[in-house]
This record gives sequence, structure tokens and C-alpha cells, in this order.
Amino acid sequence: MFSKKPLKTFLFPAANIIVGLLLIACFTFLAYKIMESVRMARFVGLETLKPAPTDYLWEIDMRGAAIDKNLIRSWADYYENYLQVFPEFADAYGILGYCYHYLGNDLKAEALFKEAIDGKPDYFWYSYDLAILYIKGHHYHESQALLQKAIQLDPQASLKDLVASAILYHLLPPGVSLQDVAMHIGQGYKQSFFLLKIFNPTLTQGKADDIMKQLKLELYVF
Repeated sequence: MFSKKPLKTFLFPAANIIVGLLLIACFTFLAYKIMESVRMARFVGLETLKPAPTDYLWEIDMRGAAIDKNLIRSWADYYENYLQVFPEFADAYGILGYCYHYLGNDLKAEALFKEAIDGKPDYFWYSYDLAILYIKGHHYHESQALLQKAIQLDPQASLKDLVASAILYHLLPPGVSLQDVAMHIGQGYKQSFFLLKIFNPTLTQGKADDIMKQLKLELYVF
């Protein structure tokens, strides 16, 4: 026969488990809130360190402003720190890749653009930029595959991503025309189609290199 144990014998362990779970949940919630507070405090601190002029990257990208490596280094440092606080922001990887390209480190830039594409696969410019870096590194097959992917993306989606971005949109100068940005994206698509026409299985490596040297291939984030 089974021994009859008092009901409280069974209730006490269950109560202890429930209390333990509640304590863990409370601790997790408080830890999350503390971490969020710390992140926001670090973000506020970061904003005071943002390089000036704040539309400098836009000026390079859209208007061909002169490359100032010291200023670009400041932007790279800013986004390195930004990613320590917000590692989930794909656009920070994209801008950092853009900066490292102009700082002369395309291997680092390639890795960062891959991160940006993983986080924001529908944004045209990151696939385009990585394809351009592959061309510069004579990796034409990889570039062709990326450009073919890029031209299948919806340009309107890229424009919406830009406007919705907590990073990119705030780098635009006040009163900027989104029509100009849309036209620029259109030019990127045209350039992609043009490059895809150049790629040809019968084209020798040397001939391909000669053609690509004559083209002005630049990176863009807007």
C-alpha cells in the first residue's frame, strides 16, 4: 500500500520552484532594464562625439566631396563604438564598410558589407558595394552573382529602408530631395546592368582587368 503523505509535503517543493522561477524572471527583467539604460546612456554619449559636419558622408556619396581620410577615420571610430552598443544595426556595418574602403582596407570593408547584407538583404547599395569591391579584387564571378541578386531587389524598398533607417536618414542634410536619392538608386541599377553586360565567360582575365580599370567604380550608401 502507498503511504499517505500530507498534502503540504507536495505543495512546499512546488511553491519553492514557483518562487524560484518568479525570482529568476524578476532578475532577468531588471537586468534587461539596466542593460537598456546603460545602452541608452552610452548612445547619448556617442551622439556628443559624432564627427562634424554630420552630412559629410552624404557629400562624398552624392556630390563627390573630397576624401579627407582624417575625417573618415573619425567616422569609422564613431561607428566602431556605435556597434559596440548596437551590434544589431546593419546600416552601421554598411557605413563602416564604406569608410574602410576609403581608408584603404578593402578586406575589412568586404567583411563589413557581408554583415550589412546579412542584416539588411533588401538594401541595394550594400550588395552593389560588395560587388564593386570584388571587381577591384578581380573576383568577377562573385561580383556577377551579387549584381544579379542586386538588380532583382525592389528599388522602392531600398528607398523606404533608407528613409526608415535610424542611422542613414539622420545623415541626410535638411530638406534633401528624396527624388534625387531615388534617381541615384536608379543610376546604380543602370551601372549594375552595364557591368553584367561586360561579364562574359569568353573574356580573358587580362582583357577584363583592362576594361574595369577604365571604369569609375565607386561605393555608395545613399
